[in-house]
Amino acid sequence: MTLLIPIAFLLAGAFAVMAILARNLASLGRESDAMWEQLQATRRSRNDVMARIADAARTNGVDDLFALQAVERAFADAQAAEDPTRAAEADDALCVAHRNLLDLIEGRAPALLERAPFALLLEELGELEDRMTTCKGL
Repeated sequence: MTLLIPIAFLLAGAFAVMAILARNLASLGRESDAMWEQLQATRRSRNDVMARIADAARTNGVDDLFALQAVERAFADAQAAEDPTRAAEADDALCVAHRNLLDLIEGRAPALLERAPFALLLEELGELEDRMTTCKGL
């Protein structure tokens, strides 16, 4: 009988610890889901800006079909990505394709980079990239 009391206290303590851990894990899961949704919203905004930059390049004489198609393929893959691992891979590929397009614009139409609408798009893209980096870090 004297052994039952310490065992009961140990079991009660273990149960309390497990309940606290379960509550904390559930809270972390909700926070993680919320952060993923925020990251997805930022990714959609960033993809929209990148699409507008590609359209501006196309309408302003940057007609390198290979570079534009690479951006379009990477853009489609990034939009289709549903899980964090695939999204990270698609984002990396999109950034490479987009960087190549911006290098092409800089070489073929450098004046376009200085035009107000295009410069605003680039600024917005930079802000969205910063926000995405922060979300990924969290």
